[in-house]
Amino acid sequence: MSGGRGHSIEIARAFHWVETRTCNVPSVTLDNGEVVYQIKHYPFKVPDNPPIHIDRDTSLGLFSCLSYYELTSFIDDILWPDIGSILALGCTSRAWNWYTSNEKLWKYFTKTLTKGNIEFSGNWKQSLLFHLNTKNHKARGEVYVPSEYKRDDPSIPPYWTGMQKELARSFKFWYRASINPRYWDVSCPRHIDRIHYKDISVEEFIQKYEIPGKPVIIAGISEQWEAPKYWNAKTLSERHKDVKWRCGSGWKMTIPGYMSYLKNRTDPLSLYLFDRRYHKIAPEILQEYKIPDYFPEDIFALAGPKKRPPYRWILIGPGGSTVPYHVDPQGTSAWNVVVKGKKRWGFYPPGHHPPAVGAYDPDYYNAPSGIKWLLNVLPLLPANQLPIECIQEEGDLLFVPSGWWHLVYNVNSNEEGDDGLCIAMTHNYCSSHNFERVAALLIDDDDSNFGDTLRDILETERPDLYQRWLKVEDRLETNRAGIIKELGLVIPLEKESQSSSYSSSCSGSCSD
Repeated sequence: MSGGRGHSIEIARAFHWVETRTCNVPSVTLDNGEVVYQIKHYPFKVPDNPPIHIDRDTSLGLFSCLSYYELTSFIDDILWPDIGSILALGCTSRAWNWYTSNEKLWKYFTKTLTKGNIEFSGNWKQSLLFHLNTKNHKARGEVYVPSEYKRDDPSIPPYWTGMQKELARSFKFWYRASINPRYWDVSCPRHIDRIHYKDISVEEFIQKYEIPGKPVIIAGISEQWEAPKYWNAKTLSERHKDVKWRCGSGWKMTIPGYMSYLKNRTDPLSLYLFDRRYHKIAPEILQEYKIPDYFPEDIFALAGPKKRPPYRWILIGPGGSTVPYHVDPQGTSAWNVVVKGKKRWGFYPPGHHPPAVGAYDPDYYNAPSGIKWLLNVLPLLPANQLPIECIQEEGDLLFVPSGWWHLVYNVNSNEEGDDGLCIAMTHNYCSSHNFERVAALLIDDDDSNFGDTLRDILETERPDLYQRWLKVEDRLETNRAGIIKELGLVIPLEKESQSSSYSSSCSGSCSD
């Protein structure tokens, strides 16, 4: 079986052939009678052509006694990084071809060998092979021309025996990759206040939302910016065609390369362009937006641009791209403005940890991916555990108060303009209204020097805040548990128990 989009669809059809001829996909019926399904490809059609029969035991031989995880570990731990041996093994049988075409493995191989600096070519396996062949031919003064190869007829899905667990796993992978972002838009409750910027003053915002720490949507903010004219796939590709942007952890792509990746990808967790270096690599962007008047304070700016932590990012992602539940770093608050597209947000207030997310997770790396949480956790929650949710429309500013857990899911449809991109700007900041939470987290962080730097600066520049800092220090010394509970801090009561807390709290919640 071949890799790529066809491979995923074949697996889904194979699973459907083996397991059932019906599929109850969640849906929402709109007022006009339109039915919006949770996934794009519905209903499934069982082909009339006779299937190709493949038996797992026969196809794997002596290796058939090993589980999916043991077989993929064999490929990863024993054969890797011998790409030639992995490809040779994949030629021995259809089952081995299936295992050695695992997109997660090839994504890891690609990132490791290229350091994330690659042009995407259909799928991760093809991308890495094209990269390596091009590199080797260039070293010999030759030009690499990829050869044509025959694919299986996708209208005749293979009938597997002994592969139910593997097919079920692949079906889940395919299902998440086939999610219809529009479903998550029309099915979303609207819990958060939404006010046009002309109807709320700076003083009203601070009193009603920033001081009490309450999320709010302020509409129409980007109407005052130049960004809507220029922040789209076409203009950014033309203006910065050779600039490589950070797309997730460890990946770098040009905008044209990223658009090619989005067009051909099959993985359910899309790479998400999330770059804080835009002021260096694309300085025009700085002139095309401004910090809204609602946020006059930025205490970290006292440390200067070289010493302060990262605080601003441009975000570009397709419909379906997501960020799992997390709390923003250093106790900062944030504002986010969508210039193109729309986002679905889920919130839990400080001290209320989202179900299936580690209770003492200071980041979000052991939280389930956003789409896994929406599919596997949200439908099972009782009413008293449901998140506070909203849709952030194009042009809206969303205020994220300090300490609030939040999940973000881009619900713009790929049928919309700009290939369905969602483009946004976000800033994190510290003000006098979230200062105690910021100070407590900086004081508690033994691995960061910024807390000491800020403390020294406040002593001379802001004596009022310095006195508040000293009070937080004293409370952490005398009543650590009390201040953690009062502020809803996401830090462990006992630091030495952090590792065990992570592993136990995440156990079972991050599985496929």
